[in-house]
Amino acid sequence: MQWMIEKKDRQKVALLEYLMQRPELRLSIKMVQEAFDWSKYIALTTIRDLVADLATFYPDLEPFVTLSDDEKTLILNRERNYDATMFRLNYLRESIPWLLMKELFDETMHSYDDFAVCSYARFTDRFFSAL
Repeated sequence: MQWMIEKKDRQKVALLEYLMQRPELRLSIKMVQEAFDWSKYIALTTIRDLVADLATFYPDLEPFVTLSDDEKTLILNRERNYDATMFRLNYLRESIPWLLMKELFDETMHSYDDFAVCSYARFTDRFFSAL
């Protein structure tokens, strides 16, 4: 099922799993870059996206990870346990291959063109609402 999730979302799940395994409460961005062999830009973008997604998926919980003001350190909150599997499932439910399979099994899809238009509109709205 991992192949159904977009690359950026897989990176966020991998980052969350990595952070959950780390014993430190503070972690430098450089360590994340080295662990995943990412550039600073990709590391910061993935971290910002992960923080935003955690706030979206778990709005009532304290944030598990926050980025310091100088953007050089991650601050981890160990008060709550997050489940990376449930986090991965959230991304799976939003993926286009999953939505296509769901429409096929539910027999609600009329044509591939209709599905493409509906999916494009859904993801375009999600993209522009994030701006």
